[in-house]
Amino acid sequence: MLTASILTVSDTRSAGTREDTTTALMVQLLEEIGIAIGATRLVPDEQDEIAAAIVELCEGADLVLTSGGTGLAPRDVTPEATRSVIDREAPGIAEAMRAETAQFQRLAWLSRAVAGTRGRTLVINLPGNPKAVRECLGVLRTHRAQHGRRAVQRQLHHSPSSGGSSCHVPPPAATKHRPRAPPWAQWAPCSPHCASI
Repeated sequence: MLTASILTVSDTRSAGTREDTTTALMVQLLEEIGIAIGATRLVPDEQDEIAAAIVELCEGADLVLTSGGTGLAPRDVTPEATRSVIDREAPGIAEAMRAETAQFQRLAWLSRAVAGTRGRTLVINLPGNPKAVRECLGVLRTHRAQHGRRAVQRQLHHSPSSGGSSCHVPPPAATKHRPRAPPWAQWAPCSPHCASI
């Protein structure tokens, strides 16, 4: 089972002057699609604290979702903190979320959210607004469902008992040394072949 940890970034919520409703919403939406919740953290908009929290959360999760600090305000530094600790950026994920959510909210184009990997953990920045969080997670949930349907269809197509193709070709010998795709590969918005890249 995929395990996700959540990092909420907010000066006001971490100080206790504003209620944090975003974390609970993210937990609910993730559990609805069978993703286990690891740890949750709440930190202020301080780049060093955000970066340290991401590093810590990556140790025990397949997926780390951050919420908040992705806009253009002077203290919105989550993208900078994320870039400082990820190994590789995956710009297509953030672009997909912006493109989809911009259909409902034009301000989505002002988001500076990034996504990328640290080791075998996928890190994705989400907005701080609960409504925007729901929309962005909706994009990712949709892609995960589509990927699952494609996987089932491919399996049925190559199964002799299904009436599909009886020519089940084993994978080339060279592929046995290919590293396994990380668990989050089926969840990210990408092509049907992303899990094998």
